[in-house]
Amino acid sequence: MIVSLKDRRVRRAIMSSVSLAWRVEIFLLVYAGFIFLLYKHYSVKWIAIPSTAVSVMGIALSIFLGFRNSAAYDRWWEARKIWGGVVNESRTFSMSVLSMMSEPEGAKKEQLQKHQKNLIYRHLAYINALRLQLREQDSWDELAPFLSKQEQKKLASAKNKATLLNHWQGQQLKELREKGFLSEFQHIELNQSLREFYALQGKCERIKKTPLPRYYSYFTLVFLWLFFFILPFTLVKDLGIVTLPVCLIVTFVFNVIEASGRYTEDPFENRATDTPMTALCRTIEIDLRQLLEEEELPEPTQPINYVLM
Repeated sequence: MIVSLKDRRVRRAIMSSVSLAWRVEIFLLVYAGFIFLLYKHYSVKWIAIPSTAVSVMGIALSIFLGFRNSAAYDRWWEARKIWGGVVNESRTFSMSVLSMMSEPEGAKKEQLQKHQKNLIYRHLAYINALRLQLREQDSWDELAPFLSKQEQKKLASAKNKATLLNHWQGQQLKELREKGFLSEFQHIELNQSLREFYALQGKCERIKKTPLPRYYSYFTLVFLWLFFFILPFTLVKDLGIVTLPVCLIVTFVFNVIEASGRYTEDPFENRATDTPMTALCRTIEIDLRQLLEEEELPEPTQPINYVLM
């Protein structure tokens, strides 16, 4: 997620990510120049067409671009709200683990603390596993500090590691209920948090695996290029040589609008426009380890070149 535009490199990165390649812009400039030469120097007057054509095309293009960008922003904002829910529910779950659990008769306090730490650390592994799955990254060694050697070995062959980790949480809660560390009511309450994590995970996977209808993207590009090709014909009669810079500016603006929606619609692709899941996971880790009264806490994730990942 871009947090500031102060750095020149960030501005360049934005321009390169939301605009077409410069060779395409140059092609459109050369194309507009060719139309101008035909009209002005070779007296091919019939190529000038009324502006009505480009106006109609512009209306259709605006409808498609407006829908797509609106839907893309909704997906981006929904992803951010989902991860806000992950943050909040993680705090609630950890607070419940620490406040609800108590040692049964005959058990030591150290046993209780060990079980509490296992649940909270495994949850930290869960949120980081979810982050890695959504970004399709293979840095599974990042989960090692939160899991036992045995759990790491079992997890290595799992297809959906986040799902398995949350399942293990449920199994441990069941064992703790049987051993008396949790009452039946407390067990139900903590399981409710696990169900909520599954619901939030499912929402993330829905966004990841369900793109916007592809015919909107396809026809948006078709209309965009038809608009670009028609534009010089409607301007050359009235603007003359000024047609070239005007075409360049107009095509650049429409390219930016189209590309902005294209990049925004996928919030889990590990790009500068991505939901800052790494930073959110670190925030959760700091909060939860602080609840465990640990003293050596990691530092918050800082933006690199004003981009927070």
